This record gives sequence, C-alpha cells and structure tokens, in this order.
Amino acid sequence: MMPETAPLIEAADAVVEHGTAVGADGVEAYVCDEHTLSLAQRRGADPSVSESRTRGMGVRVVRDRAVGFAYATLSGPSAAAQAFDRADAACGAAEAASGTAPVLPAPEDASGTVGDAGLWEPGVQEWSAAAARERLAELAAAAEAPGEATVLRCQYGVELKAVAVANSRGVRAAYRSGLHFLWAEVGDGSTSTTASCWSRTPRYLRADAAGADAATRIALDADASPPPGGVPVVFAPAAAARIIGRLAGPLSAGDARGRGRPGARVTAPAISVADDATIPGALASAPADGEGLPARRAELVEHGLRARSLDAPGVGRGHARRSGYRAVPRPGPSNLFVRPGRATLPELLAHLHDGVLVTEVGGLLAADPRSPRIALTVRGRRVIGGAPAHPVAGPLTSGSLWKVLHNVRAVGADLEFWPGAGVNAGSPSLLVEGAAFPGKEGKP
Repeated sequence: MMPETAPLIEAADAVVEHGTAVGADGVEAYVCDEHTLSLAQRRGADPSVSESRTRGMGVRVVRDRAVGFAYATLSGPSAAAQAFDRADAACGAAEAASGTAPVLPAPEDASGTVGDAGLWEPGVQEWSAAAARERLAELAAAAEAPGEATVLRCQYGVELKAVAVANSRGVRAAYRSGLHFLWAEVGDGSTSTTASCWSRTPRYLRADAAGADAATRIALDADASPPPGGVPVVFAPAAAARIIGRLAGPLSAGDARGRGRPGARVTAPAISVADDATIPGALASAPADGEGLPARRAELVEHGLRARSLDAPGVGRGHARRSGYRAVPRPGPSNLFVRPGRATLPELLAHLHDGVLVTEVGGLLAADPRSPRIALTVRGRRVIGGAPAHPVAGPLTSGSLWKVLHNVRAVGADLEFWPGAGVNAGSPSLLVEGAAFPGKEGKP
C-alpha cells in the first residue's frame, strides 16, 4: 500500500538526463505519489470506504534564464517526456528571470542533509476499515456520553506519500511520509462543533479525547453568554494558533505595509516567531523542501521586530513549498509558531481580575460594514479574579488581528500546533490587553 521512493527518483533522474542531453540550461523534476484511504459515515447511514491514488510529475526547464513549467499525471510511459516537452516549449513564451541567482538551486545553496524528519516509522501504513470503525465508535462514545449531543458525520483516514526531486545542478532528494486523521461534526439540534485530530502514526490519535472535547463545547454553548468587550483576554494555545495561521503570509513574508523590512515592528515585544520544517513528526515537516534542498529553520520575528522574511532576496534556500506536483515551488511557511515563554496558563489567568479565556476561535465576521473592525467568533469562559467562571460564546470585536498581536503582554509555555490551509500554525497561550477588544461604544 505504501508508495515507494525508488521508482520516483529514477523517473526524475531520467527526465533530468534527457533534458541535459538535448541542451537545456537547467532541468528539475518533482515527482509525487499519493495514496489516500478513508472511511466516512453519516448518522443513520452505512459507512463508505473511499480510496484514491495519484502519481504525477512537475517539470521546470531553463533556457537563457527563461523558465517553463508543465506537469503530467504519470499514467503511461510517455507522460514524463511529454511534460518535459511542454515545459521546454513554454520557455519560448516566458520572460527571462531577473536577478543574478541561478533559477535552480545547487546542493551548496543550503546547509544540512536530507533526513526523515520523523515522518515514517513502522505502523504508519496500518489502516483497515475495521480499525477505522473502531476509532469512529470510540469518538462517538465519548462525544455522546453526556447525552446532550450526537455525531452527525465523521471520517477517519490515512494519507501516504512518497516524494522525489532531482535537478541538473546535482540536487537529489527523496522521502516518504504518512498522516492519519480523524474528523467529526457533533451537534445537539441547535448548535454544532467539530472534533478532529491528526498524527503521523495511529498510535498518537486520541479519538476519545477529541470526542469528549466536542461534547464539552456543546454543553457550554447551551449556557453561554456573549463575551464582553474592553477586557483583557487569554487565548489558549489552539485559539492563538488559529490567529497565527490567519497571519501566516505576512508573518513569514511581510506585506505591502512594510512588515517585511528587517527591523520593522511586527508584533508586541513579547512575541517571537519561527518557522521550522525540521520538527520531528510535525504535520508540515519534511526532510527536503520543494526544490529538494534540506529543510531549514528560520527565525522570522525577534521580540516583535522583523528578523527576516522567507521571500527576501539573498536569504538562501531551503524554504520552498509546493502544494503538489502541479505547482511550482515558492518560498513559504511550514510549521510556523510563536516561540514559547515560561508562564503557565494559571499564571496568565491570574492577571485577569475580569477577563475572558478564549479556548476556540472560529471564522472572522465583519462587525460593521462601515467599520474596519472585525469580530472573532469565540468560545471560552469569563474569568473572574483569575479563575474561569461561566461560559461565553459569540463575536469578540477587535480592531484587527494585527492589533491583537500588538497588544500581547505575556506568552505561555504551552506550545501547541493547529493545522490549517497550507501551514501548520502553533502558539502557546497569549495574554492580550483589553485595548485590542473595544466595547460596544468603541472604548475599552
């Protein structure tokens, strides 16, 4: 069942050798083989098993510093050659790349060696419909135990992947990885929430904990009141990580407001941000980046000031990302996180005479079409005298997510990651001053 790397690196090498033989200035081949198995079930319906397998190649060709790109599903013996021919032909319509750095990297462009990043170990491919049903039943039992909620739909699956990259300048890398995931929607007829967990191997999935957590949130919603504005807030790790994930692009690469300039003020001094694709077993880790160079760590924000941007010229390679074989590599974040401090969550809560502990952040809502303010949809508890009290749920108005980060006054030690679209964002608990959350009249 597990995709293997040997045939992929052979296919990449063959395209590179062919391109070099016909006179291309540079050739790169990225090959990916993905195998997904999952079991899904809706309440009252029979479970269904689905399986998909995709094997494809992306090719970059360089001629006179013009770059052409094409991709192909490797469904036949001529598919890779056809992808090269299309990429080679695209060079004629492309403009020459600007700058002095070579378009394709060489091995010396990044330090380190390609390892396994903890992405593979015995048991990663252990998946069966029977085992999946057991995990889903485990989650349902925990979610429905209080008697207030039911599992409306759920899914358990495994994604197995092998990747190989080779280019004409000597870069050559291959690795394989696996990811198990469990997801469910839990509701009580009036409200709903989701339960989810991810892991490189099934032994770390806690279906019971995910189900119990969803049940707790459903029960709290029944008695929740709206969160107050103008008071300090502690974001628990999962909630803080969602905010970091929303700001992943400008935190890692800057933006039009100049946040990419070294030394520019990005956040409050309490915040330091790093990106690290080498964390063993993390969901966005990989031994090699999207160009085949050893993955690296980068310190992006130091005590609130920009240290570097992943897309800045001359900062080196090792941070290229691809969404798949159909995409060209671009600089981008992987495991992006706020570096932890030393405070425990109770120590942060002790700062709140009257405040809110936010345990979950949902989507962003426009607070007023005529105002630049946004409203975070949150779940959590009111905090009185440093102790969590009654539940709160609803919109929490803020000037912006940037204002939230600029008003962080203390950082916890409890770093957790929360996967999102294209980035695995992480954060410890964050203590944020009430100035970031105006009251109804726009005053703290």
